[in-house]
Amino acid sequence: MEALWIWSQYPREIASDLSQYHHRRIAEWHSGEMSSYELLELLEFMPDKGAFKTAVRGGDPDEEQEVWNQIANELAIIRAVQAPKVKAEEYGSRIRYSPSKLKALVAEAEEQTEVRETFYSFAARPGVQKLNTADADVEDDD
Repeated sequence: MEALWIWSQYPREIASDLSQYHHRRIAEWHSGEMSSYELLELLEFMPDKGAFKTAVRGGDPDEEQEVWNQIANELAIIRAVQAPKVKAEEYGSRIRYSPSKLKALVAEAEEQTEVRETFYSFAARPGVQKLNTADADVEDDD
């Protein structure tokens, strides 16, 4: 049951990695030539760089790639500090974010947008405008 559940979650990634790293085909499991235990064993020891383990991590890179991304980010920041008037696009340097970090940044931006829209919708209520108009009339009378 475990093998079937994992297969249903990541079929393309499993098929690709089995072929690439173990020179096996998922059809062997479907036909019964490969047991579910053997499939699970092969999946457990797939390389971290493979499509299956990357998908299990939600698209985040493996530890080695994270280290390289961190080094690239540090260099981009150092370069930005040393040459503040130079645009990053001119020399190809950029900050690298993992998919989970990007999702968190997007969620934070959406939350800020929602708070901003709530604030402005409150300020644009008709009752608030009438109150402001009444205040302006009082000031004109003085």
